[in-house]
Amino acid sequence: MVYNDYGIWSLVAQQLLRQLLYAVVLWLLVRSFPKLAYSAESARELFGFGSRILLSSLLTNIYNNLYYFLISKVYTPRRLGLYTRADQFSSLIAINFAFVLQRVSLPVLTECSVDLEKLTRAYWKLLVTSAFWGCLFLFSLCAVADHFIIVLIGEKWLGAVPILRILSLSAVFHPLVVLHQNILQVFGQAKLFLRLEIIKTLFSVLLIAIGVYWGFVYVLWAIVLIGLFSFCLNGYFGGVNLLNFGLSRQIRALLPVILATAVLAVMVYWVGLLVSSHLFALFLQLLVFFAGASILVFLVFPTQGQQILSVVHRKRSVTSNS
Repeated sequence: MVYNDYGIWSLVAQQLLRQLLYAVVLWLLVRSFPKLAYSAESARELFGFGSRILLSSLLTNIYNNLYYFLISKVYTPRRLGLYTRADQFSSLIAINFAFVLQRVSLPVLTECSVDLEKLTRAYWKLLVTSAFWGCLFLFSLCAVADHFIIVLIGEKWLGAVPILRILSLSAVFHPLVVLHQNILQVFGQAKLFLRLEIIKTLFSVLLIAIGVYWGFVYVLWAIVLIGLFSFCLNGYFGGVNLLNFGLSRQIRALLPVILATAVLAVMVYWVGLLVSSHLFALFLQLLVFFAGASILVFLVFPTQGQQILSVVHRKRSVTSNS
């Protein structure tokens, strides 16, 4: 379509075709096809839950895109470009990780919902695992930001480095908030889900407005505070449904993971200061990262290593059986 001068409509067709193929592949794999039937009782039951979740998602998307609108109106186009580029890199890890986590954790938690003790253990395991991998990659991205940006897209984007570092810190909270939201969905608390999103949206607008008044850097740190507030808010109300695993215990469970990955990130950052060549510095930082991550995975937090080995073992078993 681009070759035949359809312009922007080629991108529209690409998105529509991708979603269509995605739906067709799902139908073929799951073997579950829609039927031309209508149930008023089911519609009423699902609408009450689904409409609130839909409205919550709309609110989330609105204030997520609010930053682009405000930066474009208040600051220069260059600053918007730097923010957009930095956000792309930080979101690449956080959003994809959160997407996978949401798809995996919801059925697991739903299956355990009949046994509160089992549900709490499953939630604790998912929370610590999510925090470990999220902090491991995002803290390290924060550490390598300068050499990473210069090597990958050039020195003209050097202004995106401090932005990327701050946004990487805020992105740590995103997968954890998704996990907390899944707990509310498991217990069918769509009304509470919506109320929390409204509170977060109002808090976000207020904090961003204050940040805009003080300056661009304050807007970035306001985004970090919004992530922290979202984690605490959803963690508190999500923990109410669990067995003796409230917000304070969640934070205590996450502290060892946060501290260990932060120490590794500091080491990775320090290595980057030793050499002047950006490419060689990034290479050394990646070596330190993989070495440190291996120590953390297999020695400091062996349960994370056991999970990786079990996944590899299952894949090998499936491959050998086929």
